[in-house]
Amino acid sequence: MGHLFEETALLWNGVPQFPTPEALVKLLEVSARYGYWNAFPEENAAVGINMSFN
Repeated sequence: MGHLFEETALLWNGVPQFPTPEALVKLLEVSARYGYWNAFPEENAAVGINMSFN
């Protein structure tokens, strides 16, 4: 899993930032390449994970 984070990490500039749409697409592409599963929003919500960026 370390390789996934190495390839998708955002540089820390001291200020919290939301990932760009392009960064999220890259995360999904890289995770698929490594065989990781990504939950749908409804599946995340069912276990209390809110992935809303609004």
